[in-house]
Amino acid sequence: MATLFVKDFPDDVYEALKDRARENGRSLAAEVRVILQQAVPRRRSRKEVAESIRAFREKIAREGRGMSAEEIVGMIREGREEQDKDK
Repeated sequence: MATLFVKDFPDDVYEALKDRARENGRSLAAEVRVILQQAVPRRRSRKEVAESIRAFREKIAREGRGMSAEEIVGMIREGREEQDKDK
């Protein structure tokens, strides 16, 4: 894993990050990692995308038996929302 060093970081932002980390029960470094991971979408490999699609298809097949078309469409929407959150 890489190390990130930031020069000339504003003191007020640093203090706000420390407060936020404390409120969330994390170290300052962990808090910054969470913020950056949420702000910068991670590119997934083709293998990861294919695995996600396979798992979702299995979920639909497993849970979709006897469901109406509207319920299946709802499951698809939920899956898309979950993927959007991961981005």
